Amino acid sequence: GEALLGLAIFSGASIRACEGTMWRGITVENGGQLFFEFSEISDAQYAIEALDGSRFFAGRNIFNNNYVGIFTPVSTDGVQVITLSNSIVGNEFSTNTNLLPPFASQTPAPGDRSFAGIFINDAIGLSVGNANDANLPNTFLNLRNGIIANRSVMEIYDTNISTAQMNCPIDELSSNFFDLDHLNGFGVYVVDCP
Repeated sequence: GEALLGLAIFSGASIRACEGTMWRGITVENGGQLFFEFSEISDAQYAIEALDGSRFFAGRNIFNNNYVGIFTPVSTDGVQVITLSNSIVGNEFSTNTNLLPPFASQTPAPGDRSFAGIFINDAIGLSVGNANDANLPNTFLNLRNGIIANRSVMEIYDTNISTAQMNCPIDELSSNFFDLDHLNGFGVYVVDCP
């Protein structure tokens, strides 16, 4: 993936793997800004990875066949501030075919379906949807999990999560309940709030 330090604008773009394996995705670094609208991003490990101090807007996009659509990594310094208020609107997060094979040294291994549409760690300032506009819902289809928030504070508005393809075997859940890499079948999963 490319590290973004400044402003990057993607409008009407289609970004996907070209080597027959997954790719790393787009990373927005501290001080970086990303405006991502009316586009499609596919086949990435983390389609958009937002680091501490970054800002981005993601509206009316398709996040398809990514391991995770929008991701913030675990912080080594405590809580991260990601500026995302009302900035994730009208997106579709989906899996419609098996994921591509992993790129060399990709961990964790992606499996067949997207792990989550949104997976946030140690972050504040996240708003999924817009409290003042119900016309741009986010949709989550055929994923292992919809939204995961670990040690984070977030608001969720106007979100549709299809659970028809999610399953949560009790034996898998009970043995791996606190192992976030093995979650399966949750629409929204929040753990260890700050």
